[in-house]
Amino acid sequence: MRNNKPIINLLGTVHVSKKSKNIIERVFKENKFDCVLTEGVVGNIFNKHYWVREPFLMISISIYFYFLSKFGKDFATVKKLSKKYKIPNTMSIFL
Repeated sequence: MRNNKPIINLLGTVHVSKKSKNIIERVFKENKFDCVLTEGVVGNIFNKHYWVREPFLMISISIYFYFLSKFGKDFATVKKLSKKYKIPNTMSIFL
């Protein structure tokens, strides 16, 4: 926070893009952050309630986020840089 006013920075990227990875790295180097929020899956979404009600949707979401977390350069870059600069990193999804 600067001058006791919170600042929220939004960065949109295209997953698995070298250009996006470079943008993220530059933003982390040039700015100081209190917290980083990235899209992803919060563990509590994978509970029995959702699997019973929407099994095919849950399978699709699970597979999508698995591959995105493994092969998406944006996720790996943000996670790595958050650790490097000791910034709390929170993942969330909106359903």
